[in-house]
Amino acid sequence: MWQVILESFTLYNIIPTILLGVVLLYWLVFLIGLADLDFLHIDFDSHAEVDLHADVDAHADVDSDAGHSSGGLHGVLSIFGLGKVPLMIWFSFFALLFWGSSLAINHFTQELGVLIHMLLLIPLFLVIAFVTRFVTAPFAKLFKSLDAVAKPLDLVGKIGMVTIGSSSTRMGQVEVRIDGDVIRVNAKVHGSHQMKRGDEAVIFEYDSTTKLYYITPKNF
Repeated sequence: MWQVILESFTLYNIIPTILLGVVLLYWLVFLIGLADLDFLHIDFDSHAEVDLHADVDAHADVDSDAGHSSGGLHGVLSIFGLGKVPLMIWFSFFALLFWGSSLAINHFTQELGVLIHMLLLIPLFLVIAFVTRFVTAPFAKLFKSLDAVAKPLDLVGKIGMVTIGSSSTRMGQVEVRIDGDVIRVNAKVHGSHQMKRGDEAVIFEYDSTTKLYYITPKNF
């Protein structure tokens, strides 16, 4: 075990180790209930955006624009299975496989030298990303079936508290309490207001296309 730890922090294994460390830290923070902090929010303007929905974190929603560049990006992401499972589930499997493969390869090819080991990470990264598509395939089917039966909650008019700051262009999150249950949904601000964590908000409307709720300040 100690040997594995030492190998993990060698120069040619440090990148996979850092990625795995990020994943472990993320899930640790999530488990202790701090996953709604602003610094954990990831928002991709290229339409691959994290969908933090009702405490199930990070659903990658890969959308395709009419433009050639966005269409190409969507195609590339689809090759690796991105957009079919929550982003952090995909990345967790990827980081674990990347780290384990890097340790194994570098352990049996130590005579090649550090530079060769570092260069091997490039094709290994691509191969593992592709392999992750098949590893996460069962989860893709599961989430597809869940999406098919899921219905948006009727929260329009409800008052909640902002847990991740948002604006009209930046997706955040709002927490609503109904009959003692805590519900967290993705939201953007309706209008030009900026809302920060802790602000009270009124859910203004629901957009079924983007699957986002729009909020306004309570005292607006």
